Amino acid sequence: MHDLGSESATASMRAASRPRAFAMSTCKPVSEAGTGDGSSFGARLYELRTALGSSQIAIATAARISSAYYSALENSKRRPPPRAKVIDLARALQLSEIETERLADLATYERFRIEREQLIAPHVDELLVLIRSRGMRLRPALVERLKRQIQEA
Repeated sequence: MHDLGSESATASMRAASRPRAFAMSTCKPVSEAGTGDGSSFGARLYELRTALGSSQIAIATAARISSAYYSALENSKRRPPPRAKVIDLARALQLSEIETERLADLATYERFRIEREQLIAPHVDELLVLIRSRGMRLRPALVERLKRQIQEA
């Protein structure tokens, strides 16, 4: 006969040994997550929190925000927070450095998408989104070259 306690412990050890960056769970339905496909910041928070097996209150407390604010973020009822607060959320969610950057990039992309003007040409808009989401990692030489090319256009 199998010892259920040891099977449970083995399953827990296996789950704990998986890299955090790849931990996933099913998304919330469309009505709860906005897009329902895991592409929104809120849906991603939900995926990460449920993969961790934690409650909204526990994550909110660890990130030093109210549970109401966290719930609004997770349910896409509030804009994603600034980078510093995303870092706090990532720590509360016990994310790897890579996953923290991905979450920060998603928040930046979504914040910028919400804020940008509607009158920008689509091809320019795509460039702005890309620059905004990758801005901190662009090499200074590349930025200078892009500036020169834009000024010459």
